[in-house]
Amino acid sequence: MVMATYLDCINGVLRRLRETEAASPIDNAYVKLIGDFVNEAKREIEDAWSWSVLRTTKTITTVSGTQNYQIPDTNPRSKILIVYIPSVYRDLTQVSQDQMHMWNNTQAQSSGTPQNFAVGNSVSSTGVLTVDLWPVPASALTVKVDCVVPQPGLETASTTVYVPSELVIQGAYLRAINERGEDGGRLSEQQGELYRKAVASYIAIEAERYKDETTWEWV
Repeated sequence: MVMATYLDCINGVLRRLRETEAASPIDNAYVKLIGDFVNEAKREIEDAWSWSVLRTTKTITTVSGTQNYQIPDTNPRSKILIVYIPSVYRDLTQVSQDQMHMWNNTQAQSSGTPQNFAVGNSVSSTGVLTVDLWPVPASALTVKVDCVVPQPGLETASTTVYVPSELVIQGAYLRAINERGEDGGRLSEQQGELYRKAVASYIAIEAERYKDETTWEWV
């Protein structure tokens, strides 16, 4: 199946509105508005579930005596699923930053093979996520981080949309209907119900692949 592009999604919304299709995401002011709705819907859908298409594994190489590490190519909306050290067959247990601060401030410096991690602050200049490890690594280790990394905002016509494009179009169409406000809310209510059911159906399919991950919510 060919995945839809940013322009495909915009035109999918325009057709439902019985508007002329666009040749570019910046054809005119209204097309730009629909593009904004597409990006809003994409973000909403990405944040509703840990989609398989957004899952990836990042690698960190520790340095002796260093506690904090950046998780490459992540952003503030990324979700950390699991942190593990393959060489010692160990999954690290997540703790809060408060717990990490307590260990750092009330205990003698502990070094060795990490057993715990806490999600640190994002890097202000890039938004990349960081993790703190405890005990502080005493040697070079390869640490793997399974995470969900949402796609950057769509700008270029040919950019492929990773999450299900049908959901993106449905969500953007709902926003366009609400923006027009021409039907007293009846069509909006119907489309809202269709959209929610479609998202729930897609998540149910994904949940079959991840039996222990059944919680999802609108964000």
